[in-house]
Amino acid sequence: MFKKRLKTIIAGSKLINRYVHFTYRYLNNINEFKKAKAALRKFIELKGDMLLISDNVSLSYELTLKCNLKCKMCYGLRFREDVFSRDRATYSELGYDRVIKVLKNSNISNVSFVGNEVLLRNDLFLILDYLKNKNVRFSILTNGILINNDTVSKLINFGALLTSIVISLDGTKAIHDRIRNSNNAFEQACRGIKLATPHFNVILNTTIMQENLHDLKGVVDIAHLLGVKNIDFSLEYWCSDEEIVESKKILNREFNWQDPIISVYNKQGTEYSFQELRLRLNELRNYSYNKGIFITISPAQEYLKKYFSREIKPVEGIICKKLLFPNPRVDYKGDFIFCQALRKSWGNLTEKTAKEVWESKEFLDFRWKLYKIGMLPICKRCCKLCTIFCK
Repeated sequence: MFKKRLKTIIAGSKLINRYVHFTYRYLNNINEFKKAKAALRKFIELKGDMLLISDNVSLSYELTLKCNLKCKMCYGLRFREDVFSRDRATYSELGYDRVIKVLKNSNISNVSFVGNEVLLRNDLFLILDYLKNKNVRFSILTNGILINNDTVSKLINFGALLTSIVISLDGTKAIHDRIRNSNNAFEQACRGIKLATPHFNVILNTTIMQENLHDLKGVVDIAHLLGVKNIDFSLEYWCSDEEIVESKKILNREFNWQDPIISVYNKQGTEYSFQELRLRLNELRNYSYNKGIFITISPAQEYLKKYFSREIKPVEGIICKKLLFPNPRVDYKGDFIFCQALRKSWGNLTEKTAKEVWESKEFLDFRWKLYKIGMLPICKRCCKLCTIFCK
């Protein structure tokens, strides 16, 4: 309640709102820099032999591969369709008991339910009850379509353990529906946002792309209308055919991966210029300040041009966070995967602990070698890159 009142006070003052934006971005960058720099020094010193932080692990969990939308920019859409085309008759995700086994083997302090549509899980609230009994915090990423009065009333029971509900919204009605390949996704998402906002920390999540570049202020207007105070904007993550092919060649040559599975949004380039993007983002910042909406934009402004043009180079001190910090990502089968793009299993967490996988020689060797290589071509626009000038 105190946080909600504080946000209301901040939102009511344009000057305070601007100051908070600047201070947050500055302190967040400094904090990320310090943590990443310290982690990288340790990583280099031990040649990748870093231990899992046993009492502060944040788990990203794809509870299901199912989704009720086919969003244009979804990095998992092709992978999901490939799996269902091969195995729809035999597709199965972990049942409740095995999900609990995964959570027990992860030794977590918080869980982010990500990827696809987690609210499609019929046993979701039983899983959340387990987390509540263990006093584990969690957040939910959703398209908002399945949020109704019953969902809200059940989620209220988890109190402060539910740290945030992140709801995707990519523009006003026509644009959002076109991006989401649906005739009514916008109305359903807005209904969910309206129901959830009075009770939870709701954050809107917007992917910036050609279709909505001229409509970003419309997202701010919707947030203002529905009482949402926070929006995360991020540049679309895509990879060209050439980047995917070259990344597969590197994985085969350096790691002996045979026909590696890469899950990314595939297209050949952006349809807008960097100058246009910068203009629209400057307009967005000023507009959100005046509306009292707190926004974050990823990547950070100072690195935006390099990310946009895919000129990121590891020698510039830019490295993948996943190499340094124990933030396991687990898929619908319970497999520990490196990230959402590289779907190779490093071990199943119904059989092994996250600590055992993280500290296994195979996974340590992979992380160390990937660090020495620098990054794959598919990595150059990923949100998991962080900047540390200490190589």
